[in-house]
Amino acid sequence: MSLHLLRTTPGGTTRFSSKFINNQATSATDTEFFTCEYDRMIYSMWKRTGSPIQYHVSQFNIQSGVTTYLGYVTHSQLGRDTLPGGWLCDGKYMYFTFNNTTRLTRVSLSDMSTVNHYDNDKIWTCWGRSVWYNDHTIAILDRRGLALFDTETLTWDHIRYKGSDTSGRTAFYFDDKIIIDSGVGNISFYNRTTQQFSSMSLPTSSYDCELCGGDGKVYVINQAYVFVFDIETMTWEQDYTPVQFKSMPRHCVYTEGLVYITVCGSPRFWVYETENKHVAYKMLPWSVPTGDNQCILTPYHRYTFIQCYSFGHLNYEGLYKYNMGYKYLQYIIPCAEDVIDYQSKDPCLICKPSYLTYEVVKDEIPFEPIAESLTIKSAAVNKNNYKSIINIKIK
Repeated sequence: MSLHLLRTTPGGTTRFSSKFINNQATSATDTEFFTCEYDRMIYSMWKRTGSPIQYHVSQFNIQSGVTTYLGYVTHSQLGRDTLPGGWLCDGKYMYFTFNNTTRLTRVSLSDMSTVNHYDNDKIWTCWGRSVWYNDHTIAILDRRGLALFDTETLTWDHIRYKGSDTSGRTAFYFDDKIIIDSGVGNISFYNRTTQQFSSMSLPTSSYDCELCGGDGKVYVINQAYVFVFDIETMTWEQDYTPVQFKSMPRHCVYTEGLVYITVCGSPRFWVYETENKHVAYKMLPWSVPTGDNQCILTPYHRYTFIQCYSFGHLNYEGLYKYNMGYKYLQYIIPCAEDVIDYQSKDPCLICKPSYLTYEVVKDEIPFEPIAESLTIKSAAVNKNNYKSIINIKIK
């Protein structure tokens, strides 16, 4: 029988951890930073100006913490002079879409000289970020709805939106719906089950918003407020959370009760706790560049990943005190009559060293993987020594 160590009363110090890795990106020549996740791998891409212009790609293994540089593809290989609108990976290929075009470009991750183009002149020009519609179909915003590209059959389809033309730049998928920032003062919903569009006006006069969502809510963020929309009731919450970004938000993502936010021209990396509407920030080692396609975030459990002049992962643990000082997502499991087994079950990032420290002998017991799992580690102690433990450190 396990006991989950839940957070207790609010209070204490804000815990906001981060780690940044140099993966060959540089502030001197690089711009347009993307990230995406596939099968516990975080792929990051950045554009390097020069002659020729190059798009460099790196891979971060979430389980092992190993970063691998994969190579680059040139601008001329991609065959477009416009900015990338969207960028996704599926473990074998990466997929580029470009603003104001009707083309998708596929590049092999194992051999970046292998480039294929897929045009469709029957759809309206694409605009904004692309999103996975299902496990093999990419949805791309266009001026009249959604363009769908099947990565297995390499064919196009289109879902027509009967409203006015849009210039939306943001889309995401959750709860069987694609949520679209239409760019004209409202948000649109495409329900994949009913195959119907609907829309709601924003409760703000500013259209410079970013949006994300999860657990039945959509979070719309501008430089002054966080607005919350309930999908089930199709209504806006009346209480708006004030923020002090002082500039337009660049990107935001939702993950397990947290909204992570970057802001144009600022080194402050913000987080919004959806449960208690608390806002906090952590300083990045660089300022987020202004302009499109800068520092596109990728969430994974309670972590988020960011690429700019270095690659980083951040984890906000909250403004909370925890039972006995343990981190969230830890367990205590009595394994036998005289032994207590402390387990860490964090599927995101567990790094060495992790150990127990005793008060009397200052002895450290390291945490070891369980059943060949890299993400579940355990350290067992005798019940007689339970009260003499100084601390439990799990990274």
